[in-house]
Amino acid sequence: MGTSRQEQKIETRAKIVSVAKDLFIAQGFAETTSRQIATEAGIAVGTLFVHFASKEAILAETLYAGIETRLQDAFATLPKEDTATKLLHIARGLYSFYAEHPQLSKVLLGNTIFGTGDSGDDERFNRQLELFQTWIANSIIEEGIPDQNPELTAHNFMAQYFYCLYLLLKDEVPDVNKAINMLQALTEQLFKA
Repeated sequence: MGTSRQEQKIETRAKIVSVAKDLFIAQGFAETTSRQIATEAGIAVGTLFVHFASKEAILAETLYAGIETRLQDAFATLPKEDTATKLLHIARGLYSFYAEHPQLSKVLLGNTIFGTGDSGDDERFNRQLELFQTWIANSIIEEGIPDQNPELTAHNFMAQYFYCLYLLLKDEVPDVNKAINMLQALTEQLFKA
């Protein structure tokens, strides 16, 4: 019994993502061409574009899978402490992921945040951001932190998170501890009673 067309599509897509990730890591995003990805995956370039609209979309798929895994791991291992400590725990997991592939992370974040590419993943990023902001706001309410506007605090934390992520990725050698220490100092100011 042969594989169904749907199974073949899934296998081809997975092969593209795997090959592309290896090429992106080995050569860099800019130096990797769609033709190289297709050749290494054993498919025609046209087939590549049936599965992904652009090279940026392939990059987004390769990295978002890792980001989502890190988020799941972070939420599954949340310390039983205050909201600020939980946020730093989640940020550490994500910063560690970005630090493993800083050049690719810069491309992904530039494409997603500033719309400089054609990843087609703005909705995914915005959905994750909204879910995270909702979680922060709910945690603040549950913890009963006085004098905190949950929605505004969530937005402030995300601004601090992205500022520290920028600092992490601008360093030649990303230092997760340095970024977390800065985020912790900013977060302490945010959650001061």
